[in-house]
Parts: sequence; structure tokens; C-alpha cells
Amino acid sequence: MALAAHTVRRTAIYYWRRRLPTALGGKTLLISLQTPNPNEARHLAALVTAESARAFQEMADGRTDYAGVVTRLRGVIQDELGDALPVRKPPQRKTTTQPSVEAYSTSTKAIAARLMAQKRKAGMSEAMISQMTKVYDLFREITGVQDMRLLRQPHLAAFVEALEQLPQSYRKSPKDRAKPIRQIIAENRGREVKSLSSTTINRNLDYLGQLFTKARAEGVSSVNNLDLGALRQRKAVRERDERPAFTVDDLQAVFSHPVWHGWQSKRHWQEAGTTLVQDGLYWVPLIAALTGARREEIAGLKAAEITLIDALPALIIAPNANRGLKTLAAERDLPLHPQLIALGLREHAARQIAHHGPEADLFPDLRPRKGTGFGDQLDYRFRKLIRTQLNGNPGGKVFHSFRHYVATQLGRMTDIPEAVRKDILGHSGGTITAERYSETTPLAVKLQGIRKLPWVPARTVD
Repeated sequence: MALAAHTVRRTAIYYWRRRLPTALGGKTLLISLQTPNPNEARHLAALVTAESARAFQEMADGRTDYAGVVTRLRGVIQDELGDALPVRKPPQRKTTTQPSVEAYSTSTKAIAARLMAQKRKAGMSEAMISQMTKVYDLFREITGVQDMRLLRQPHLAAFVEALEQLPQSYRKSPKDRAKPIRQIIAENRGREVKSLSSTTINRNLDYLGQLFTKARAEGVSSVNNLDLGALRQRKAVRERDERPAFTVDDLQAVFSHPVWHGWQSKRHWQEAGTTLVQDGLYWVPLIAALTGARREEIAGLKAAEITLIDALPALIIAPNANRGLKTLAAERDLPLHPQLIALGLREHAARQIAHHGPEADLFPDLRPRKGTGFGDQLDYRFRKLIRTQLNGNPGGKVFHSFRHYVATQLGRMTDIPEAVRKDILGHSGGTITAERYSETTPLAVKLQGIRKLPWVPARTVD
């Protein structure tokens, strides 16, 4: 049924005054470059009202819709105003300008570099950063995958399979450093060589896990489908037996070497003589044997970090300009063993400061070359020294064996609590309570354990 004429008229007037001005161009409908005078405005209003009444009657009858009404009325006004009809513009929305975010590169190398920058900022040692970076480079070389998004589970399996075939000594000799990893594997196939331990392989997988976590945080969701746990190696021996500790007898043999008693010359440094030089090779193994500190922790010491704390001679292990630390727990103060004092370590530190200033390195001769870390320059000579002193070193003992030796000795001291041993070695607490709420062991208490470590055969400069 058609609406009554007065109802249609009221509706038309309502739309004319309230709704149509918006649809037809807003408040500027009758205000344009050719604004009509009041008489023209009233004429136009009457015209539009009459036309809208007819249009709305047609809409009520179902012969048109609201869009049709708007079209008709715009035609009427167009005829009256000509070019002065305002063009309706879409409403302007307030927008907040967002800074453009450049997508992170998804290349494995770029993600690894960002992870290492994060680790460096957190204080990780350069030695650890170098070690992790080498693993990521090796991973890219073995798998051939340069973009993290393309990584699949078979690539991980291929990586572990290649690690299982690598000899422990891979790329340690100059002739092997430039060889492709596949060539090294092929050349050693069928030969009896000592392969990477399960601990080393699992550690490499742990490094990859950190890389995947970083990639996931940056939006590379495909890494969620990768499973490292299924590839972890089952250990064939107890963890404490993988890196054997020096024994007391081993230390007696090691420190009987001419390095600590006098050698002939730089060229004949393994032959007994009268020259005794208290350089890095002299001091670093001694400090390791009498504190349990890590090689890079010792080699990167500043001379000013040999000091007095609470009137006790001590060394400070903390991040410095030379290197960071492996873990947060590694930051610690250690009392000097009485033998280190007797051999003149404090005097050695004072000489370095006197010659090179307050920022002097404790062992300037150990400053790393390009691509190496603090302590790496000891590696070659120390390995030769161990082979000489331990009859070829059949047990495969390494510099880290000093740390295992100290841990073993401290563990046998029944009057030294476990928390004290952990604080000496820079290990984190065994429980959340111990880690979060326990205070560090006083230096005097640590000294009770340190001073019980056996003296080793070594002499000072006369």
C-alpha cells in the first residue's frame, strides 16, 4: 500500500534536511562558488522537496531505492546549479602514520649475525661468539641452505651425519683450513681417526636451537616444524670422563717442563737451559692449575684485575675490553693461591701497568691475531708441551683438563661446601633458590679451598 501523501512529504523533508545533504555533498550543497541568493535557495529547497516527495513515494512503492533517490535529486540540483554542484568527497579519516618496518633478512647468515650481536651485548665472550659463528658457518656449508625459510628436517639430519664423519682435528692444520668440508670427510673415510664426541655434536645442536629461537622470534615460523631433539647423540661415556682431568702426577710432569724452569732459546724452548721468561705461556697454565679458571678468562685479564680485595690478593674475572664471559655466573673474584703470590704474579701485573698504563693487559704477548680469541696463541705450543711431558698424551688431555683437575680436587675436600666450589669455578647454582637468593661466597672462604690445591714444580725469575 502506498504511503499517505503527508507521510511521504514529512519523510522527504526529513531526508532533505538531515540525510540527503550528507549524501549529496555535505553542508556545501547550497554553498558553492556560485552560491544562490536567499530567493534562489528557497526555490531550490522547494524544488528538491517536491522532487524528493515523488522519489520517496516511488521508494515506498518499491520502484526505486535510496540510491535512486539520491541520483534523481543530484540530477535536479545539477540542472539548477550547473557546475556549482559540489562533488562529494569521501570522509577524511584520521590516520596515524606508522614508521615503516623493513623486513628482517631471513638468510641464515644474517640471523646468526643478529643473534651474535645480541649475545655480545649481553656480555658473551668473543671466544664463545667465535665458536658459535663457526658452527653456523659449518651448518650452511654442509646443508647448502642460505635462507632459513627453506630449511627442512632432512637438512638437519644431513648436518649431524656429516658431523659424525668429521675428525676432531678438522681444519686445525693450515693445509686443511681452505678445504671444503666434504673433501675433508672423503679424505678421512676409511681411516682410523678420532671423530667428534657426542658432547660436541649435541653442543652444536644446542647452538642451532638458539639460532632457531632467534629466527622464530623474528617471524620465521617454518622453524617450528624442525626437531633437533630427535638428532641428539646418546653419550657412550659419562660426561665427566669425556674430557679427562689432569692428575696430581700429571701436573708434576707438566710443570717440570723447561718453560717453568729455563729453556735454551726461542727455537729450542722445549730443551732445558737458563732462560726463564714469565710470559703468557708461563703464567696462564699456572693460574689455571691453581684456580680452575678457564683459559680465555685468564688470557684476557687486565693487569689492574690483579688486586687486593678485603686485604686479600685476588684476581677479578669480569667482562672487560678484551673479552666477555661465557655465562653470568662466570663473573667472580678469586683469591690468589699462595704459590702464585710467591712466584711474583702481583709484581708481574705492576710491571705491566708501569710500562703500559692502567689499562694494560696482564699478558700483552697473548693479544689475539685476526680471527682468533684470547688464549688461542697458547694452543699450539701447549699441545706440543703436553705431548712431550705426558709421553705422547695418550689420554687426550687438553688445557681444559686443568679445570677438571681443580673441580676434582675441590670435590674431594669434604670441608668445602658445594656452593663454595661452584662459586670458585663460576658455575651457576643447582636450584632456583641457590641461584636467586644465595649470596656469593666471601673471598676468605674461597681461599680455604684454593690454598689446599697442591703446589706444582715451578720456579720464579732469580
